[in-house]
Amino acid sequence: MILLDFNGTCHAYRQGYQNKGEFYDTPTEGFKEWAQAAEKEFRLIIWPARAKTHGDLQRVHKWMRKHGLGGLDYELTTSTPIGVKLKIDDRAIGFTGNWADFPMERLRGFQTWSGR
Repeated sequence: MILLDFNGTCHAYRQGYQNKGEFYDTPTEGFKEWAQAAEKEFRLIIWPARAKTHGDLQRVHKWMRKHGLGGLDYELTTSTPIGVKLKIDDRAIGFTGNWADFPMERLRGFQTWSGR
């Protein structure tokens, strides 16, 4: 099972949070092709971090269909499910097991893939 962050990972989110969480952008480049390959080996779980209700999740489903992603085999969740093997997120640093690898300079200088 792979947990995918939604905004900034699946949804390009190039302008950050807009209009009360509107999904205004396109999918990130290559997402559809990657997801089609990944779904053959992994269960894909998409986690829109701001989603709290069934209606919020329905908005994500609608966005997926609008962008030709409705045929993907994915689930949506409002929380991290138990049993996740891997999480892919644009706002994360992989833990190394050594807290010395995370000096404050590194944390202050962190940028997402898009350089926001």
